[in-house]
Amino acid sequence: MKFIVLASGKGTTLESLLTLQSKGQLQPQICALVTDNSKAEALQVASRYNIPAQCIPQQEYSDYASWDAALLAYLNKHDPDFILLAGFLKKVGPKVLNKFHNKMINSHPSLLPKYGGRGMYGQNVHAAVLAAKESKSGVTIHLLNERFDEGPILKQVEVPVLEGDSVKSLEERVKAAEKSALVDFLNSQYFEQ
Repeated sequence: MKFIVLASGKGTTLESLLTLQSKGQLQPQICALVTDNSKAEALQVASRYNIPAQCIPQQEYSDYASWDAALLAYLNKHDPDFILLAGFLKKVGPKVLNKFHNKMINSHPSLLPKYGGRGMYGQNVHAAVLAAKESKSGVTIHLLNERFDEGPILKQVEVPVLEGDSVKSLEERVKAAEKSALVDFLNSQYFEQ
């Protein structure tokens, strides 16, 4: 079982997964990385672990459909069983979604359906949770569909919001829970279906 990771930023989740993979503690194997950001630190993470990586920036294509086709071509080249989005900030196009229907998994730093959708990523999510004075936040692992953060939920883990939490302190606890939940999910029987 192999999967490709799509990431736009630092690649902390990718690094966590690759560390476990190198220790034989991750059942599915990461076969490649795709990013849309040439400055993404995830590219250096992939390089350190000798994982093929490709940057496919949307702005280099004449339109969204061309970018979608280029992304699909790269994914097809590696023939993954699943795609994992770990901080990928671009909306995946219809060609990729159709080809990998029910095979694209996203990890989101809130308890969806709360705090999902356009613009709800990273610290934006945690700031919104704190502003709403929520007692809990968490992580949602879900299937990707054509709408941001609205695909079927596969797993959720709650993280309490503590008195005096800052955006940074909440983000750190949610990230730790996200990595753990993701590893548990990726090593689960879900992929044996």
